[in-house]
Amino acid sequence: MLPQANEYVQELDEVVTVINHNPGLRFEIQGHTDNVGSAAYNQKLSEKRAWAVKSYLLKHGVSKDRLTSKGFGFNLTL
Repeated sequence: MLPQANEYVQELDEVVTVINHNPGLRFEIQGHTDNVGSAAYNQKLSEKRAWAVKSYLLKHGVSKDRLTSKGFGFNLTL
């Protein structure tokens, strides 16, 4: 995990708790970026971001059957 990600560990642990308390639900993890850089670069970056969160959740006991991940690059604004 990147050092700058450490500030989000507590939040991710809370997400694990929420997921575990809702066994009938499935979750989609979405990655996004700003519009700096090429579309291809941002697409790949958003996919890596979503996968990083998914990987953390999997390592902390969330079933892979309950998670999907998708990157949107800068195409879908929040």
